[in-house]
Amino acid sequence: MTKQIKIKPSPFFQLGKLDILQGITIGALFSFLFYSFMYMTRECFRLFSVTEDFDLWILSDPEVNFYNLIFAFIAVVTAQSFVFTYWLDRPKKLFSKKNHQRISVLTDQRFMTWGFLSWFSKVAFIFGFLYGDVFERGFYVISFYPDFNLLFISFIVIFFLHAWISLRKILGKPGIKWMLTSAVIIAIYACCLSKINLIDYKAINDTILSSNVAHTHALELPASNVYEKGGLRSLQERIFLVDTGQVSGPSVFIYQDKISMDSLHLQVLRIWADYPIHIQRRIGLQLFIHKKIKMKDVNRLKEELSKTGYTNVYYAVVPTGHKFGQGYYRNHFLKMLIPDKVPGIPSLPTPEPTRPENTFVINIQIDEKNVFYINEVKTHPLDMKAALKKLFQNNEHYFIELSVHSLAEYGAYIRAISSVKDATLDLWDNLSMELSGKHFTEHLNYELKKKIKNRFPPFLMDYY
Repeated sequence: MTKQIKIKPSPFFQLGKLDILQGITIGALFSFLFYSFMYMTRECFRLFSVTEDFDLWILSDPEVNFYNLIFAFIAVVTAQSFVFTYWLDRPKKLFSKKNHQRISVLTDQRFMTWGFLSWFSKVAFIFGFLYGDVFERGFYVISFYPDFNLLFISFIVIFFLHAWISLRKILGKPGIKWMLTSAVIIAIYACCLSKINLIDYKAINDTILSSNVAHTHALELPASNVYEKGGLRSLQERIFLVDTGQVSGPSVFIYQDKISMDSLHLQVLRIWADYPIHIQRRIGLQLFIHKKIKMKDVNRLKEELSKTGYTNVYYAVVPTGHKFGQGYYRNHFLKMLIPDKVPGIPSLPTPEPTRPENTFVINIQIDEKNVFYINEVKTHPLDMKAALKKLFQNNEHYFIELSVHSLAEYGAYIRAISSVKDATLDLWDNLSMELSGKHFTEHLNYELKKKIKNRFPPFLMDYY
């Protein structure tokens, strides 16, 4: 006959050795399976977050360990409640007081378990799906670690204590001892369970990021005070100019394909050939260039692109003082124009600013050490905007010349263009407020916009 272990003062809660062994086995197996389910669900959401640039939701080692520990505690506490339900869900005398207590505890365990799991699954789904997948690159913005660590820990503590509320009423004072014993066992088992990584998440990261040009070549984009969002992704071609450490100089990539600089314009034309003629002129060239690249290499890139006959280029930038990772700003650009130099075909007329007579020339120079000069006066990069605004306001007719040394860095070049555009936009907005009481970005009529732009003409042509 199986020996019975009785927990007083409630004799209805009687467990044999076989019951205890079965409970431990069921609890251990259930907790492992449930932990595995949550672990794999997280990894699936990470795979769903992969972008067309092979960027994905990357978790650091501390984040992985923390989430694993939370998953393990949820799995083990849920397994404990499941075991309690297994032990209590057995035939008893229908109208006895003990049976009423048993049903009360049983109902409480079921309601608590499924209520918590329902809430937790909804929160996890919203975070994992909406922010990790639907809102592209949302994983750069939203993170529970480490700001919400205490919140997750409090959920686990409440979840555990709630499982013992009804049991404590029945078990009495000995229930405290059993609850503390259970807490120690759960903590030890959860810590051990959290060390199990079912798949090599680092290998997944490396495999996907190996096709990410920006990641493999440590691309650092220059910062800009002004920028605009890119157009339709289907009408954009991304070109990368990165430093590979080779003696021959930087390398050119179109998406993940490395090509030679001399054949760049041919490759672009070959890509455009797949589009209808009326769409080809709408395609944008997005240039992702490392901020440390020398201007001689950037100029060579622009020279090759000008042979395609396309004049609009979009320099990829990040906002000055950006809060999130660089990958979040992959759709921020500084739009410029380059000359049309199709081989064997006369250049098409482009909106190049001409230099009228009796104009005040504003000459911006960048030397090989990335030092800025405005009309031969050395200017700190942070003071360029204010200096340019003053010159624009004090001279009704002005013309801007940008002279960049071939050994200057691309980041300095973008800084100069950004300062010119930033100063111009500020003056446009101030003049718009004076004339109409509205910001320039609001709905203004064509004549008013034309008047404002004629007073402070924009610098658009990219000379080299």
